[in-house]
Amino acid sequence: MKEYIKLTPRQQIRLFIAETKTLTDNQRMLRNKLIQDMIYPPTSKGLPREIVLKELRKFYDYWTELNSSGKKQRWEQQSTFEVKKRFRTWINNVIERNFKN
Repeated sequence: MKEYIKLTPRQQIRLFIAETKTLTDNQRMLRNKLIQDMIYPPTSKGLPREIVLKELRKFYDYWTELNSSGKKQRWEQQSTFEVKKRFRTWINNVIERNFKN
């Protein structure tokens, strides 16, 4: 089920950052699938799942940080934001910094 693909990038990031208690069962299922699709590629390439999940949390914390006026999150200040592509880049940077010689 890749129903979340029909969502716009803005809808995907809003689904990703939403508090679980505010989501419907269907939204929760879509978000879980989105997250699984985000973490599968790096784990399938040998990156330990624990590291990927830890980086997912750092990614979330970084992009949901409020600006200095406290009105917008960091991701909202970007002209475009595709959560899966941004996370892929994030993971690639982690791999280059920490696992390449």
